[in-house]
Amino acid sequence: MNQISVSPQYFTYNNNNFIYYSSTFDVWVYQDDQEPPFYYRNFTVQNENDALQFAYFIESIPIGTITCIAIDGNKVSYISDTIYKACESIGSIKIYEITGQVSNRLAIIGFKGLSPGVASEAYINSTQSVSSELPSHFDYKILSVSIDSTPTLSIGTNKVNFQYGIGMNVITFNEVTLEVMSSINFNTVTNTTQANLDFIQFISNRPTNVVTCIIPKCPTPTSTGQSLMLSSGSIDAIKSIGSIFIDQFTNATLGQSKWFLISKSRLNQSELSSKSSAVCQGIYFAYNNDANMVGCTISACNPLYGSTNFFQAVNGSQIVTPTQFNGFSMSILDEYTGKVLSNNQIIASGTPGTNQMSMKTASDYILQNITAGNFVMISSSNLQTPFSIPDYLITAFRTLGANLSNRITSSSSYALFGRKGAAPGSSPEIHSNNGPVTISAKFASKLMIMRTFVEIKAVSRGIGENVPYETTYAKFFLNGEEVKYTASRGLNVMIINQDNGLIESITTYDTHGDANASSQFITLMNSLANGRIVAIATMDDWTVRLSTEAINTLKTKCGGQILGVYPLQYRASCSFIGIVGKSIYPSQLVSSGNTLVPLPVINTFRLPIKVTLGDGFNYQSITVNSAQGINVNNTSVGTVVDGVKIATFSLPFTKTKFQHDLELIEKEKQQEIIEQVSAPGDQLYQLISNLTYGSLVALIIPSNMVLNDKIKRSLYMIGASQMDLASQNSFTNYLVIGRKGACSGALESFSSSLSITSISSVEPISNNTSLASWWSIVATIVTGSLLVVGAIATLPLSTAIFVGVGTMAVTTLVVGGIIMNEMPDTNNNNTSDPTRTYRNIVIGVSYIGTANERPEYARNSTDFLQTLVNTVDNYWDAENSMNNIITRKNDTLLIDNIPNAIPNASAPPSSVPTRNNILNELRNTVARTRGGDVISLTISGHGGYRNGEYRLRVTRLGNTGPRRITGTEIIDALNALTVTNVMVYFLITTCHSGAFMAQLAARTNLNFAYVIIVACPADRTTRSGNIRRVLTDNNRVISSNYYMTINSIFGAMTRHYTNATTNARGPPDTNAPGNTLNRPWLFSPYSPQLIEFLLKVARFEVSPLSKCILSSKCLHLENGDDSTCQSCKCHHAPLHSECSLVYHNQNISFEYI
Repeated sequence: MNQISVSPQYFTYNNNNFIYYSSTFDVWVYQDDQEPPFYYRNFTVQNENDALQFAYFIESIPIGTITCIAIDGNKVSYISDTIYKACESIGSIKIYEITGQVSNRLAIIGFKGLSPGVASEAYINSTQSVSSELPSHFDYKILSVSIDSTPTLSIGTNKVNFQYGIGMNVITFNEVTLEVMSSINFNTVTNTTQANLDFIQFISNRPTNVVTCIIPKCPTPTSTGQSLMLSSGSIDAIKSIGSIFIDQFTNATLGQSKWFLISKSRLNQSELSSKSSAVCQGIYFAYNNDANMVGCTISACNPLYGSTNFFQAVNGSQIVTPTQFNGFSMSILDEYTGKVLSNNQIIASGTPGTNQMSMKTASDYILQNITAGNFVMISSSNLQTPFSIPDYLITAFRTLGANLSNRITSSSSYALFGRKGAAPGSSPEIHSNNGPVTISAKFASKLMIMRTFVEIKAVSRGIGENVPYETTYAKFFLNGEEVKYTASRGLNVMIINQDNGLIESITTYDTHGDANASSQFITLMNSLANGRIVAIATMDDWTVRLSTEAINTLKTKCGGQILGVYPLQYRASCSFIGIVGKSIYPSQLVSSGNTLVPLPVINTFRLPIKVTLGDGFNYQSITVNSAQGINVNNTSVGTVVDGVKIATFSLPFTKTKFQHDLELIEKEKQQEIIEQVSAPGDQLYQLISNLTYGSLVALIIPSNMVLNDKIKRSLYMIGASQMDLASQNSFTNYLVIGRKGACSGALESFSSSLSITSISSVEPISNNTSLASWWSIVATIVTGSLLVVGAIATLPLSTAIFVGVGTMAVTTLVVGGIIMNEMPDTNNNNTSDPTRTYRNIVIGVSYIGTANERPEYARNSTDFLQTLVNTVDNYWDAENSMNNIITRKNDTLLIDNIPNAIPNASAPPSSVPTRNNILNELRNTVARTRGGDVISLTISGHGGYRNGEYRLRVTRLGNTGPRRITGTEIIDALNALTVTNVMVYFLITTCHSGAFMAQLAARTNLNFAYVIIVACPADRTTRSGNIRRVLTDNNRVISSNYYMTINSIFGAMTRHYTNATTNARGPPDTNAPGNTLNRPWLFSPYSPQLIEFLLKVARFEVSPLSKCILSSKCLHLENGDDSTCQSCKCHHAPLHSECSLVYHNQNISFEYI
């Protein structure tokens, strides 16, 4: 992976130093279409206008883009919140330590949308630097439109040249790359009839998957849309591709002279209309694959600039009727289905009416009630003068990923496509004080998907002398939403399936008045399978007929603890949450009954659902409450720093670390910190800022402690967001369980004089040290905290989300703590879809017209794909006794355009094996792949090896574009898989293909199992490689995985894989039909027999957490010697009697004997 570093003199990329002469702020931004892939800007900041220019530049950087900033402390003459927020949006927290001139420089390496406190940053002197590995870059494109006196179209930072004349200007773009396909002007003013007809025909005949942008130009700057002389047919054509505002634009009485539309698939992606004095601004996000995605459009137009007001649409359909009011429109969307959950108006003044809420109520609702992961669309409406957005609403919007809301005034147009739990600056957002704005973005949507965690809240309030019966209640909340059911006296019991986080039942037991209630409760508890989650909230009295046997049953089944306190108190408030059959301390609260005013108890419990992890993990619970402090499985831990009770736990989590990490490690750190700093909040700030990201933090802030900025920033670094809300409610205790580097999404609660609260987080523990790097990332997702690396917590910028497998890998996949998994079949607990899809990508590069021309590469690839097609279509009809059904979809053939390569067709530009086409096909295939699918990748062409990297020479259209694609690029594209249990087959018949095998074997963070057959040894230097060498040469591969993979097996048999296919050696001195090899083994790699064998291998159940992938479904070759796996004793046969016998859990070299 490439390295970058920043020092006071140099910006270094891949060991190449680039000298710079520092100004106040020097900025480098990643841009992949140039070499080195960064562009540079510098800013001298002396006042707020200068600060705004710097901030505007940072805002223009696409979300997820790697950004480096060097700040010369000696030259800092001005600092403001504008600068703080801009630097914070790339993950900096140390920027807040600059309050004036400092002697050292601050160097920051982060990326847009990174959680504060996660960037690589430090204050450095002339001999020091800050370094980081360069993570994979987010691959999406942004089309931005700005219409002032003249329009500007940009793709990323590059301006688009297009025809702009009187009339209708139409620019079309490729849906993925946003490359300009056409730019046409239709002068409907001077050639009205014909231009309208041509325009109608062009719009009507355009492909639906093309992105179309229409920007008109009126005869004069103040002319209205009516002056364009558009026919009714032209207006209808515009409406047919999704326009909402074209009638306003062409209505002379409204005075609209500016308008634009971006459309795709005949749906409105972005549209605005305004007066001549305004500046229209829009942003459109394009994705590599937008199948199964929900498109959202959010627009806002202050009435100062036009009459469009605001607009919110999902998949082109308007979801709320715009009406002018003083405030904001807020719509909440389910993160899975795109379903609109609610629409509300946030009003800045007056008494709220139906579907309205005040700004304070809206702020509290966003912080406390919107589930982490759900999407929130915000549009400003008619903000009245004077308007100043309150700090509490800014804070709430920031938990949705906003970073510009502090600029909103009465003249603003503002739109946000946020996601609860997103890091500031990571959500699509646009603000303007001189015109309307619009955003178009999408997020992935699947049916039958689930969260990785479940958060349960059980709330109970009993009855006291001064409390009427009507005020007693028992409530349950699941993932922030109240569960609707009818509560009654006694025990209200909710059972949740730990496999999928769904409610199985809610039952009430009147243990006050019903003599049979206790026995019925016992029957329920005894019927529950291990792992089921039990939540209990009591109402009124529940003690009179609650038997000792019932109490002991609960004690035995859920963590060995006793419900409540003895003697049981009549009409006490009580809540309990535990897990059946687990030695996990349950979360339980009881407040005294029969008092004047019994306090309600609020019990919150967060834990991963089983399907996220599979088996093989133990669990520990961390509980924080005011009465018992901080406990790990009921063992007290923690110390006091700056008046805050705190416990920290570093990664990877083990049982020992959970119990002793604080005592053995953190006290030394804290003592060092205490000796260095003494200002209020400094000790806490230094402690948390020095933690490695991913470290878990549990803390209790005591009664009415003043939360200054230093303490708030400390809490913000672990994902807390309710600091102001707690202060406003005069908290008696403020409880947090969060993670260093998480954006908002920590588990937090605060109690007041009117309630008692407790929070518990169940943490998965692995005793397998091989899982450490993988698990250190997973742990932050599955417990509901947002990702360690919080960039792109907004799903609109990613079509695929999966569990990260390394710190830098996560930066390409960030989601805000929610990952998408297939919903298990609740009837049989089978989490795999029985249907597997075989997806083929066959690449043949023939270099037509060059000195390296090899037409046979393309022809052989065509033949191979046809063999695959025939084999997959026919083979499984006779082999479905194994209950595996394989279908074939989305076959891809990338070859040069040569005669007869594809019968009756020539290769269109999109099917030629250029670097971009290869990467696009890999990404498209990955996006379509489900758990259990099979991907086959075959490559023929000229391979090379340089600087430790396999390189395939590719086709260059028009002699332009990249010459090569690297092994790392191919592996990274496949490694973006979002699902488990995927097998990838590689057949690479190029020179130096052994180098690709070596790169693959060296990767420890792959999200797929694989089989690889190559044409030359894995010594990285052997040059010659072709089909013959696949059949005749020895090969070896080293398994670097902690479990045995199919590639390990194939490493033992690449020399005679054809022999293994048929279990019979070919005649050594004769040639099979069509085989011209000197040492024939009957079948070429294109033979149906080989493909049949690969399909048999595909039956293996492959999971990173499985004990042994060779199970009862192992391939059994007739002449193979039976053997038994030494670890799990399952039966399997070696692939060939002459192959080395291989076992998992060993780091062995496998070589054919």
